[in-house]
Amino acid sequence: MTAGGLSIGSAIKGAHAMLEAAGVPTAERDAVSLAAYALGTTPDAVGTHLDLPVPARFWALVDRRVAREPVELIVGASFFCGRRFLVEPGVFVPKPETEELVARVVERLRTLPTATPRVVDLCTGSGVVAITVAADVPGATVTGVDLSGQACDLAVRNAAAAEVKVAFECCDVATALPELDGLVDVVIANPPYIPVGRAIGMPEVRDHDPALALWGGADGLDVVRAVAATARRLLAPGGWLFLEHGPYQVESVLAMFGDEAWSQVTDHETVDDAVLVAQRTAPERPHHDPNRTLREQ
Repeated sequence: MTAGGLSIGSAIKGAHAMLEAAGVPTAERDAVSLAAYALGTTPDAVGTHLDLPVPARFWALVDRRVAREPVELIVGASFFCGRRFLVEPGVFVPKPETEELVARVVERLRTLPTATPRVVDLCTGSGVVAITVAADVPGATVTGVDLSGQACDLAVRNAAAAEVKVAFECCDVATALPELDGLVDVVIANPPYIPVGRAIGMPEVRDHDPALALWGGADGLDVVRAVAATARRLLAPGGWLFLEHGPYQVESVLAMFGDEAWSQVTDHETVDDAVLVAQRTAPERPHHDPNRTLREQ
């Protein structure tokens, strides 16, 4: 106990109330996460330390979260699909809704006729999607692409920490990986898609995620268009694209995939966003007419 008699268990309750009053939507969970970080343990283990005195730095951490700094940046890590990843200022913080994108990708990969699919993750950020896919589908060869050198550096460190083999390329998605044209089984993308000038309600996103990872031009679709074009050339016939985008863009995004190059095009709502799924059309084989003469052929 502290001199004032306050235990970490009581402090968590107080922090929960403070965060809730500040409008933090995950107040209870974040209070536990901050307590775990202050104690040097994991959130799952906090329950065994509730009678310990409050670490001196705990309330300073709570104040930062009250100011709506993302808890992930405060503690330097994020949990995504059950795995712990490093995060840092200047790189997009992984969002829970993207776990739904990954679940669809892994499900599709496990149904492909090949046990060694080639996967490309465009706009990979901290690498959490690429690394999760590589870990869940061990036979996959996975490459992540991002324009940000800082993001690619963090992705490399995350892959090393996860002991998963993923290649990362720092380049523009519009010109990425020409050597893989027509050879990729699955393309994944969670690009910047917020229209410039559109209000962002969450201070954690608005004030802390990098602009490069948020804004997608006047209609939010500049990078989405680049992703669509790159996926079109990268995917082998019968390959699949999984693209996260805004729920307010469903009609516009579906329109990008309305030509003969794509089939089985669907769009699915997630917790906060939407995911387009489309298959690259296999080219039709020339029809052989046995009645044609050699001269006609």
